[in-house]
Amino acid sequence: MLWMPVLQLAQASIEDLDVAEREALYALAEHIGASRLGLWRMDLGTMMFEEFYLADGPLEPSTDWRSRVKASNEIIDAISQGGGYAEFDLEAVTEQLPTDHPGGAMAVATVEAEDLLGIVAISTTGKWGQRPEAPLRGMASLFRHSRRRLAAELDLADRRRVDDLFLEVADVCLATTHVNAGDTTTEICRLLGEFLEAEGVVIRRFAAGQAVVDTKWISSASSAVGPPIGHSVPGQSISTAASSDHFIISAEDSPNPIFRAEMDKTWGGAVDAYVQLIHVLGRGVDTLNVSYRKPLPNFAPEAISGVASQLGLLRGRTEAEQYAEAAFTDAPVGIVLRGREGEILRANPVFADLFGVLNSESLENARLSELLEGSDSDHDFDSLIDGAFEARIHNSPGHPKWGVFETVEVELRSPDSAWLTYVTDITGQRRAEEMLRYDASHDELTGIPNRRALMRVLADSTDLCLLLIDLDRFKLVNDSLGHDRGDELLRIVADRLRLAIRPGDQVFRQGGDEFAIVVSAPATLADAKSVASRLCDLLKEPALLGPHTVYPGGSVGIAASSEDIDSSELLRRADIALYRAKSLGGSAAVTFDEALSEEFLHRAGTEAELRGALAENRIIAHFQPEISLVDG
Repeated sequence: MLWMPVLQLAQASIEDLDVAEREALYALAEHIGASRLGLWRMDLGTMMFEEFYLADGPLEPSTDWRSRVKASNEIIDAISQGGGYAEFDLEAVTEQLPTDHPGGAMAVATVEAEDLLGIVAISTTGKWGQRPEAPLRGMASLFRHSRRRLAAELDLADRRRVDDLFLEVADVCLATTHVNAGDTTTEICRLLGEFLEAEGVVIRRFAAGQAVVDTKWISSASSAVGPPIGHSVPGQSISTAASSDHFIISAEDSPNPIFRAEMDKTWGGAVDAYVQLIHVLGRGVDTLNVSYRKPLPNFAPEAISGVASQLGLLRGRTEAEQYAEAAFTDAPVGIVLRGREGEILRANPVFADLFGVLNSESLENARLSELLEGSDSDHDFDSLIDGAFEARIHNSPGHPKWGVFETVEVELRSPDSAWLTYVTDITGQRRAEEMLRYDASHDELTGIPNRRALMRVLADSTDLCLLLIDLDRFKLVNDSLGHDRGDELLRIVADRLRLAIRPGDQVFRQGGDEFAIVVSAPATLADAKSVASRLCDLLKEPALLGPHTVYPGGSVGIAASSEDIDSSELLRRADIALYRAKSLGGSAAVTFDEALSEEFLHRAGTEAELRGALAENRIIAHFQPEISLVDG
């Protein structure tokens, strides 16, 4: 009965397919009364024999039957026409018709399929037990559906295996960092090679036209040491493959003699059939080579392509991590990574050095606010998300350092984000700024505050006394001993003035040979006069200028501040008092009062009137001769 083998074929598994197909062909032959039955398919224009049935005994496909039933144009046309059916006289389509089978017949049926599957039936008597067209067409269609079903099942099973491989490789990649990337790449090559049952898997890096093995895995069942290095795949070079992303090359079964000799040497014996897949990881950079000495699995290209893509992604990520690590470790600024709670996760060597720590790992789990305890900045270091600010680093050894802190939020692999803080050491800049401010407010020669600093102090204070000091006979020292000796004398005077003042009082140099002292609050005229008296005594003492001894002396003008006068008026009053002290012959101290102001104003007015009168010729000079009483 034909239906039983047909049912078995329709339900056959992958393992039972060969037996089920053979039994179905036997049943079909008996059903239609065929003496011979063949299962054929068209492959690139050639009839390929797959199965056979002989009623009169076994016959190998490679002997008489295939040569005697030659592929005439009629048979080729019938088989190559999908869904077609044709019948022929056996004598018309055979060159060597058996003499014992005259009048034979042939029937051919094919189905619409990519491989143009067909069944050829031969009746050596020319008679059929059943009309062959319907059974042949039905059986051909059944064979097609069975093979497609099993091919789909195989494809699904292979796809699941490939997916499992991808998941396993992905797990390995996720646990990989730039530190162990080399070991991971070798492990992935092993997973791929064992999955494909390959002879070996090699990643080759190409540089300056040379192929260098980067990673290699060889099957434990193979005696090989690895695929050949430095050869192009026959028929297409690696550089051509590198011009296209994910381009796979299949080497020829019979490579050129040089390549084949290298393969024989490499694999430890003659290679009957050699296939190598090359997957380009990067344009002209790396290739993934998988080598076989047996038929290539259908799913090999997909598996290799997927693993190669994961290797490419892994390489990109680990290289990026390596660059990031180098940028983090070797950055010229301090970098610290902090968690959401403000704790330090990592710090680079520059950051540790800024805070006087030898090992950056010892900073882990510390808080930035703890390191900056007592800082001049009011910023909340543990909660600051962005922005930049300056803060003094008190935990640094030696002199305090200054840094600019800039924090940005970054995303990590974990769901939580973190803060990345950059610390730029601006200690040198701060010191330069402080030096500029110092130079702007201090006298270069003596090192004491200058007139600018004096005016700032006078403007900011109201309860003080101002003493102006002018050296007596200083011009004589400059003219007689030189300006260098004069500068030396000014430095000696500045030191003496520092000794004469009280704690809290300040000494300034106005310019030239004029100095000033601010007697700080609470200050009275009595305090100022006491200081002035000590000044006069100190300035009278001799000063040694090289081999010369001079007695400088100095005059002092004193003025007290009040709420109704400003700094300019206070300075004017001290000038008036100093002028009176100089007029007394020097080494004197005079306190300003209103009488001195009126006298000064009067003299200034008189001088101005006289000069105006002379200019306007309002003064007539009368000259009286002087006569000596001795000689007339």
